[in-house]
Amino acid sequence: MTTQALRLSRSDALRFPTEVPNDARTIIYRRVSTDDQATADKDSMPDQERQCRAYAGELRRVVDYLWDDEGVSGRDESRLERLASWCEQHRRAEGERGMIIALKRDRWARFVHDENASAFFEYRMRRAGWDVAFALERKTGNKTTDAITASLHTSMAAGESEEKERRARMGMLKQARLGHWQGRAPFGYVRVAVYEKSGQERPLAPDSTPETLQGAAAR
Repeated sequence: MTTQALRLSRSDALRFPTEVPNDARTIIYRRVSTDDQATADKDSMPDQERQCRAYAGELRRVVDYLWDDEGVSGRDESRLERLASWCEQHRRAEGERGMIIALKRDRWARFVHDENASAFFEYRMRRAGWDVAFALERKTGNKTTDAITASLHTSMAAGESEEKERRARMGMLKQARLGHWQGRAPFGYVRVAVYEKSGQERPLAPDSTPETLQGAAAR
């Protein structure tokens, strides 16, 4: 039976997990960096779980745990440091290797500072008896092909992250020209995101509701 998922945020990104079953052998890793991303058409958490479970079933593996990094950037190394450390504390024998299943590499990591960072964490896990697999980016069994494909997917994930950063920066410049608030809102105000096409509003502070946002500084 799958145990309750461990939900981690930026504020506790360095916390070492204690809720993972000590005898776990198959763990699904899920990640979304923002609330906007956690929608049905953008690799939502439920969709990641569904596809990873299907892959685990093909491998005849029973999922023991859902390891969730919700609201954490793919650039944050502490995520995989925490996971690798847990694997090293819970080594598996060669005949009973564990497996970490993620949907694809852009859910696993978006490291832009070092192209070898992802491989470093995977190597540590592999030495501890834990293999990393991707439901939508499966290995072929050919080492050369798999190495090239892994490198390509890793580079694509990092490149997409850099492009998102560029678009976000351009969006900030546009909002500044329009006179909209940038950065943390003053005390007593809450920033509100407004979707250009629909005009729909979304508060950018936790536990805020539209009723409390009249005259918000972001408008």
